[in-house]
Amino acid sequence: MANGTSTLQGLLRELDELQSRISSSLARESAVVAEIKQLRPDFNPPEPPYANLTDPARLRAQLDAAKHELGMTKRELDMADHELATERKMRQDLQRFLDDIRREAKEPFIIPGLLDAFLSISSLAAKIH
Repeated sequence: MANGTSTLQGLLRELDELQSRISSSLARESAVVAEIKQLRPDFNPPEPPYANLTDPARLRAQLDAAKHELGMTKRELDMADHELATERKMRQDLQRFLDDIRREAKEPFIIPGLLDAFLSISSLAAKIH
């Protein structure tokens, strides 16, 4: 148990030292940026890689933007699914119509040349839509 306690105390000390170094590094970073801006007022420092991790407001904004984009993507997907279903139904209807015409052509009630005309009209109608 004593070994576990000393390990815990050592880790707590190390954590405290790390947090202290991080705080002093952040303070030094701010001071360096301020000095650079004094020398060059138009200086725009690059965003540090940890900026997104430390600013809750920025994280919330990114999350909201991602949710909005996800919602838009879902709506686009729903519209595409609806359009696909409509196209499939239209294709099935046209296929049934074509099958009916072919059955009629086997027992020549409709002239085979008329079948070609129906197919041409169907392809023209498909190009218009």
